[in-house]
Amino acid sequence: GSAISAMQTSICGKENELLLLNKPVPKEAKQRLRQMAFQFPGGPSNQNIPFRIRTNVNLSNLPEPQKPSAAVKSILKENAKKVSDADPYVINSRAIVEDGHLPSIAGRLKITALDGSDKHPQDIVESSMCLWDTGSHCSSISGDLLSSSFREFLNHPVHDPYRQSGSRNIVQVDALFGFSNQEVEISTIFLVLPLSHIPNSRSGIILGQQAFMEMMIVKCVPRYILIAKGEQVADNEWGDIAVEEDVNNLGDLIQA
Repeated sequence: GSAISAMQTSICGKENELLLLNKPVPKEAKQRLRQMAFQFPGGPSNQNIPFRIRTNVNLSNLPEPQKPSAAVKSILKENAKKVSDADPYVINSRAIVEDGHLPSIAGRLKITALDGSDKHPQDIVESSMCLWDTGSHCSSISGDLLSSSFREFLNHPVHDPYRQSGSRNIVQVDALFGFSNQEVEISTIFLVLPLSHIPNSRSGIILGQQAFMEMMIVKCVPRYILIAKGEQVADNEWGDIAVEEDVNNLGDLIQA
């Protein structure tokens, strides 16, 4: 009320006068803002180009993820009990990967049931568009990416301890991801979600916080910073996401 008005008066010199920044915007900067407006999601010339991160890791050259030890598997089962039954997204109306402003990472994922063995069904899923989403509290994969035989296997009552409401299953994922500076191997847990439970019904893989991002220190350098430093960045590249340190499920620190 009056205190704020008094402060405004002392700053502006006149009551109710707005404090304006009258520094002129350079012509080149204004032109750049126009270009960014046309590239904005839903903008006049937005071409819906997915943005991947820069990396030299070739997905086709990645080996099959290694089988975790019994100790790690036990930890994954305990972590599965901590996954919230709420939707994994803070806000349901979220940008989609085709908007071209959320980075994506290539990965090869081996997906198994938490109580499964080598004799049971498992799936290998490869994707160059694993969405890096800091707003998701856990990682997820849409059920349509899994084979019908594996989905049927997950529906068996033996997997009920790792099933949430709405036919959402928690599964073990052993994966290799191609970050900008190296490939990173990780054993973690994912939610298998029906498309109806995913914002915009997006088919794909979303990388989130629990048991994934919270396990690593990353350095993110967006494309505009790289370009300003004189580096070459392709039109469909978001920039760099480099892993500096990560910790495995046994608590061992791994440095890049």
